[in-house]
Amino acid sequence: MMRSVYYFLQLSHPLLILGSILLYSTGAGVVRFLGFGVNWGVFVLGLLWAIALQLATNYFIEYYNISTDQENPHWTPFFGGSSAIGEGKLSQHVPLIAALTSLAFLTSITVLIISNVKPEPIVFIIMGLSFIGSILFSLPPIRLESSGYGELITSVVVAFFLPSFAFTLQVGEIQRYIPMTAFPLTLIYLAMMITFEFPVYAADIKFNKKTMLTRMGWQNGMNFQNFLVIIAYILSLIMFGLGLPRIVVLHGFLSLPFALFQLWLFWRIRQGTKPNWTVLSFSSLATFGTMTYFIALAYWTR
Repeated sequence: MMRSVYYFLQLSHPLLILGSILLYSTGAGVVRFLGFGVNWGVFVLGLLWAIALQLATNYFIEYYNISTDQENPHWTPFFGGSSAIGEGKLSQHVPLIAALTSLAFLTSITVLIISNVKPEPIVFIIMGLSFIGSILFSLPPIRLESSGYGELITSVVVAFFLPSFAFTLQVGEIQRYIPMTAFPLTLIYLAMMITFEFPVYAADIKFNKKTMLTRMGWQNGMNFQNFLVIIAYILSLIMFGLGLPRIVVLHGFLSLPFALFQLWLFWRIRQGTKPNWTVLSFSSLATFGTMTYFIALAYWTR
C-alpha cells in the first residue's frame, strides 16, 4: 500500500505542483501589495483549479509516455516520465483514471468559480488559454510535449498565466506588475525545463522523441539555457527601470547564487567534466524556486 502511494506521488510530480502553488501565490501577493485585499475563498478556488489542471496534464503525459518511459533507464522527478508505471509498480490504467478524475474535478471547480466569483472576461480568457495550452501539450494528436515546442507553451501557461490568473480572479483586470514579474520567471522556468531534459537526452534521441533539447542538440541546448538564465536577470533590472518595486527585484536576485552555480556546472561540462545531472537539475530547480519564493515573499510582506 505504501509503495503504491509512493509511486502515485511520483506520478503526480509534486515538485511541479509546488512550483505552480508558488507562482499562483505570487500573483495573489501582488493583489495584497497593491492594497486590494485578498478574498481567501476566491484564492482557494483558483488554486484548486490551477492544481487540478496541472495534475491532469501530468497524468496525461505519463499515460501517453508509458511505452518509452519503461525503456528509459533515467527517470527524473521533475518532468516527463516518472517510471512509476510497470511490473511491481502502478497499473498502466492509473494515470488515465487519475487524469480523467482531475478533469472532472477541474470542471466542478470551474462551475463554482462561475457561480460564486462571477469573474470578468479577462479571467475566462486566461483560463481558456491555459486549458487549451495544457490539452495541446499533453493529448494526441498534437501532443506539443513531443514536438519540441511544448516547453515554451507550458512555460507561458505555468509561469505567466498562473500569476495572471490569481491576480485577475481577485481584481478583475490586469496590472503592469504582473507581466513585469512574470516575464523573467517565464524565462527561468523555460531554462529549468530544458535542464530537466538533459538526463533523458540519449533516451529521447533513441526513441525519436522530439523535445526542445533534441531539436537544438545538447551543446546548443546548454548555450540557450545559459542565455535564458542571464537574460532573465537582465530583464529583471530592466523591469526595475520601468517601475517594478526595488524590493521585488532585490528579492528575485537572492536566487542569483544558484543561477551562477548552475552556469558554472554547465561550463564544467563543456570543459569535459562528467556531468552530475542530479546536482544540475536541483540547481536549476533551486534557481526557479528561490526566485519565485522570494518574489512572492516580497509581495506578501511589504
